[in-house]
Amino acid sequence: MTEETDRHKALLRFTLKFAALIESGVSLARSFEIFEKETPSLFADGKLKATLLEGYPLSVVFADRPDFLSPFYLKMVRVGEIGGILDETLGYMADWLEEEWKLYHLTGRTGRVWLLSPSAALAPESWNDLNEPQRLFTLMLFCEALGTMLSAGVPPELALETASELLPAQQQAALKDGDKESLAGLLARAAFLPPLAASLVAIGEGHDLLPETLDRAARLYRRLLRCEIAGAGGRNAVAFA
Repeated sequence: MTEETDRHKALLRFTLKFAALIESGVSLARSFEIFEKETPSLFADGKLKATLLEGYPLSVVFADRPDFLSPFYLKMVRVGEIGGILDETLGYMADWLEEEWKLYHLTGRTGRVWLLSPSAALAPESWNDLNEPQRLFTLMLFCEALGTMLSAGVPPELALETASELLPAQQQAALKDGDKESLAGLLARAAFLPPLAASLVAIGEGHDLLPETLDRAARLYRRLLRCEIAGAGGRNAVAFA
């Protein structure tokens, strides 16, 4: 197992355990004490706990470890704090990390991981640099993350800024250039959503049902991804669920 894979596995395990603790009502300080023993690679030096006890929010505390946590991960923690849904956000992150881990190992065609790696060097430049499983996973994750944040009452600008961290550099740049544009217009200019998803976004935006239509799109791409993996990964692909 490579050092990178070890790091991926450590982050997945950490998030699953952290989500379980927070959802159970365990305080952040107590959680950090537990992780000083459970995840020494992240907590052993005590710096994160010390910063937390100084009164800084979790997003600021975690920002000290960009070598371990991706920009999207850090922004989702901030979203959870702003929306008062940190437990839910960590739960979603745990689910997404688990699915990415399965995708990473079930296909030999995924040269990049979105959530498990903090390295910006792995980020593709454009949508054309992604293979089909990567595109389907990105579409699923983008729609689900954006819809989840909007449902929780996160401001649309922050929700879109956070979800855009999942996209290649060109698409991220396109979404930052039209502040007064509708979401459907922005996404059309970013040129990565297929026609069906673009139509769902436009319908949802026009009828104040955007979270619901984004959820439908996410479920669609989840099922298409499963089909793609079944074709690429053979009988072991049934593990992706």
